[in-house]
Amino acid sequence: MSYLVLARKWRPQRFEDVVGQQHVTRTLANAIRQDRVAHAFLFTGSRGIGKTSTARILAKALNCEKGPTAEPCNVCSACIEITEGHAVDVIEIDGASNRGINEIREVREAVRYAPSRDRFKVYIIDEVHMLTTEAFNALLKTLEEPPSHAIFVFATTEPNKIPVTILSRCQRYDFKRVQLRDMVECLQGIADAEHLPFDEGSLALIARHARGGMRDALSAMDQVTAFAGGKIHAESTAEILGVASRKNLLDLGHALATHDVDGALKILDHLDRYGHDLVQFSTEILQHLRDMTVVRALKDPHGVTELSPQELDFVRHDVADVPLSQLQRMFQICAEAVEQIHRSQFPKLLLEMTLVKLAAVEPLVPLEPIVAKLQAIEAALAGQADLDDQTLERYRKLLATYAPTPAPVILAAPPVPFAPPPTPSPPRPPTPTVSAAPDAAPLSAPIAPKPTVVAAPPVQFVEPPKPTVAATAPEPVAAAAPEPVAAAAPEPVAETAKALELEVALGLAAVDPTPPCDPVPSPTLPAEAKGDETTAGAETTASPTGDQDQERWRGFLQGLPPILANVLRHGTLVHFDDERLEFWLPPQYLALFAEEQRTQLSDALFDTFEKRLLVKVLEGPAPADGRQSLADESAQAQDASRQAQHRRIREDERLNHAMELFKVDETGISIDLINPDGEHPQ
Repeated sequence: MSYLVLARKWRPQRFEDVVGQQHVTRTLANAIRQDRVAHAFLFTGSRGIGKTSTARILAKALNCEKGPTAEPCNVCSACIEITEGHAVDVIEIDGASNRGINEIREVREAVRYAPSRDRFKVYIIDEVHMLTTEAFNALLKTLEEPPSHAIFVFATTEPNKIPVTILSRCQRYDFKRVQLRDMVECLQGIADAEHLPFDEGSLALIARHARGGMRDALSAMDQVTAFAGGKIHAESTAEILGVASRKNLLDLGHALATHDVDGALKILDHLDRYGHDLVQFSTEILQHLRDMTVVRALKDPHGVTELSPQELDFVRHDVADVPLSQLQRMFQICAEAVEQIHRSQFPKLLLEMTLVKLAAVEPLVPLEPIVAKLQAIEAALAGQADLDDQTLERYRKLLATYAPTPAPVILAAPPVPFAPPPTPSPPRPPTPTVSAAPDAAPLSAPIAPKPTVVAAPPVQFVEPPKPTVAATAPEPVAAAAPEPVAAAAPEPVAETAKALELEVALGLAAVDPTPPCDPVPSPTLPAEAKGDETTAGAETTASPTGDQDQERWRGFLQGLPPILANVLRHGTLVHFDDERLEFWLPPQYLALFAEEQRTQLSDALFDTFEKRLLVKVLEGPAPADGRQSLADESAQAQDASRQAQHRRIREDERLNHAMELFKVDETGISIDLINPDGEHPQ
């Protein structure tokens, strides 16, 4: 067959024919005019953008019979032979198949001889990054001091793989991807010259599909021409290339802007049934959302987007009523989803859920109008504005709900008389309950807390815990029962920004002046009972680890490297003293306790105790005595705290009124800000 594909037929033959590389062609043409041509060039860039074509044009410009000239004639024997690819003194070498040192040695031996006929001997080595290290080293001396008649032109798509010793001996030219408008103009000229019935939309679609590669665009143009036969429209072009048409993207953007979930999913289903690449389509959606955002943000988006004038008018009409913040949120959601879609085995499912989420994005409500309305309400209730009776009554009820609380009341437990005071002793931690003697009564120390300042809601009273210990005193000493201690009232909270704005606007935000309650000291026991308690506790301890060992273990882990500490937190401590450490690890964490972690643990123990401890790691089933790891204890504590905070949200009348007013539910409240103890949760 004699047919010549468009990519070869329309290959550039002069510097001005190279599309989108004016920064390179102008420099080379001026160097030829000024007789400042270097001996080695490096052309870099992606595929199909004119690197090898420019190298051939440079060879023709140097060897043209009318040259050297920046405008080769393309009719002399030298130009024709270079164009056809069989010039004697222009040697093209494929670096991928001639990458060894033997081939480069042949080049080095041949370069010393003068050209057979032409003015210069030009070596064009394509994909030069494929050469071996030995081959590059063989070229170093030749590139540093080449013969005056030899010129080397290297072309590569991966310049980072070329040794710096080669790069330093070449003039480097970076070829850019061809811009969309330049490519469309070039394709339109070729279509007119070939009498191909392309419309503007199909050419733009081909240019986008080529992604800046002119050779890819001409190859796609050949393919579309063979498929369509007659006049070529954008729909047939999109079908043969397997990409979404501009109409599909514009319709999808309109559906997302108008919250039309049904329309968006139907467009996606249509593309999937026709075999379109949904992963690529997700990237096109992201690009279109970017174009929508730019059109909404700029008064004149010409030149910033690749939209045609008709497409620009369509998009401008779609985003006219969409806030810019909403478009930015949609773009962020889509950008995160595109990363997941590219890694997923089920791109359609993820893309469907992404479209549903994008169509459901609502504009954010600014706080300024809400504050202004609340200030107007406050002014009306104060008699500074006129409102109808029904509205005024409703606002009065609302104000009564959020009325400031009464002044704080100081509630203090009165002192309680008790039996002769025991021998003073320093406070000690609570002791576990043990069996008492048959005739012994529990000892209970009086509690005389400091006055506690509390605010409404009403104070709830709770009974403090009464520790019970064994006593062997002949006569039990009974103390008077302590008065109940007032629990601190919950502080007013504003878990959401909306509730906080409401309270601030109405002047109802109140701060509870209650300081944190002092910890209640443990009861102090007489000396005799204290000694008996210690003995009894030692005899009845069944667990090999006590609270003291657990606290020592907890403090020791804080000084370990994070990875090692996290592994050990999931283990169960069995024994820990100055001589021996024994713990159990779950199977999934036992694999992470490698030799490096064992060495780190041994060194940390040595730094702490200044001697080597015996370390024993238990395997197999977990200890059957019910002990928990630090990670389990922390998880249970966090779960209990979270449940208490949710319960507190449900019981707070003021917060419930605010939630009802602003139409938010419990899931919209940040419970991390709510802590009955007044502390941030750990």
